[in-house]
This record gives sequence, structure tokens and C-alpha cells, in this order.
Amino acid sequence: MGTKFNNQLTRRRNWSEIVFAGLPPGFGMLLEEIELEPQIGPEVVGFLIDSNPEELRKGSLNLRLKAGLIATGDGPVLFLIWWVPSFEGSQPLAIYEQIMNPLEPRTSELLRRLVAQTHFHVLLLGSDGVVRTAYEYRNTFAFENVLSLADQAKSLLTGTGDFLQATRSYQAQIDVPQWISEPSSAGTVDCW
Repeated sequence: MGTKFNNQLTRRRNWSEIVFAGLPPGFGMLLEEIELEPQIGPEVVGFLIDSNPEELRKGSLNLRLKAGLIATGDGPVLFLIWWVPSFEGSQPLAIYEQIMNPLEPRTSELLRRLVAQTHFHVLLLGSDGVVRTAYEYRNTFAFENVLSLADQAKSLLTGTGDFLQATRSYQAQIDVPQWISEPSSAGTVDCW
């Protein structure tokens, strides 16, 4: 891949000064391109939106990712299942399902930029849009595998190409909690 874009944060800051308006309702993970530090410039970060972010702040956020691509009769769906193992039990503390349209050029663009970064930053937000804290991970999530899945999607284009209907078909087929506990199969990758 060559030299990666060094986006390691260089200073500490008060993240609660940052508020994002216009977030979609509910909770989950979003990938967005923003600028956290002017000297670094734009980068792809994760917005982890949770109705109870204080629960996640109790320990270090051991974020994991499992991704997959599914072909439906209405077109392909790229899904990223972000999850946090429990501090005490065997059930995950939190699960966030992110659905992306792999045929949308912005999806591949975001993933390509993410692959090129040395670090992945996740901003933990409450449903009010206020940033509670930021996490910095070395970029070891194997996003190149997710990008590969997105690139494969063009060969899976069948049916109507109606992404909303394809999403409904995907949701009828996948049991997310059971799926994250199973070994990877064809069309899926463990990315943590």
C-alpha cells in the first residue's frame, strides 16, 4: 500500500466542546470525514452514537468489527457490525449495526481513505450530539478487507438496485447477535 497517512493526534483536548447537529435518530456507528486537528487535516472517523454513552466510558473501549457483504434480490448490502465485549460476561456490552451501500461511490471513497490512515478515531456521542470522549486506535481493523468486499459488490448487482428494499431483505436474513459469535464464512471478514 505504501506510506500511510499519519493521523495520530498530537494534543489532548476537551471533546465536550464539540456538538454535532443533524445526526440520524437512534444509535449506531457512522463513518464520516472530518478534521479533528488542523495540522492533520481531514480524516475518516467513526461517530459512535449511544443513548447511554456513560456506560461505555467505564473502561477502555475494546471495539471490535466484523463485516460482510450479502447479495439480495434487490442488490448487494455491505454491513459492518461493531461490538464491544462485556467487561464481565460472555454477552457483548454493545452491538452497533452499520449498513452501507457498496455501490455508492462515497462508500468506497471513505473506505479507501480509512485504509490509508495510521489511526482510526472514534468519537463517542450521546443522542444529543455532544462528544463525550474520543478513542484513538492503531489502524489494525483490516479495513482493506472491508474495501475488498465493497469492490466485490459490483459483481453482485442483481434485481432492482433498490437499496432500501435490499436493506430490508438483509435485515430479514441476519440475526446480528448470533452472527458475531459465529466464525467468519464466505462473504464475511473478522476485522479486529
